[in-house]
Amino acid sequence: MEIDRGGMFRDFSKLGRSIGCSPVASANALSMGDCVDKGYQMKHSSDTDEFIVNADVMTYVFKRKL
Repeated sequence: MEIDRGGMFRDFSKLGRSIGCSPVASANALSMGDCVDKGYQMKHSSDTDEFIVNADVMTYVFKRKL
């Protein structure tokens, strides 16, 4: 993932703010509405219960943490 030392995504420049993430958090939130409104492609796969987000440079897949 493209994150800085503070655990913030650097790959969502169009959102105009830092987005935090943590592998130890019980949930990480990314607004689907904000992403779509700013031009990021985002889709949900109900078969695998994953969100796929095309950010500035990379594609991210968010899925359940087991």
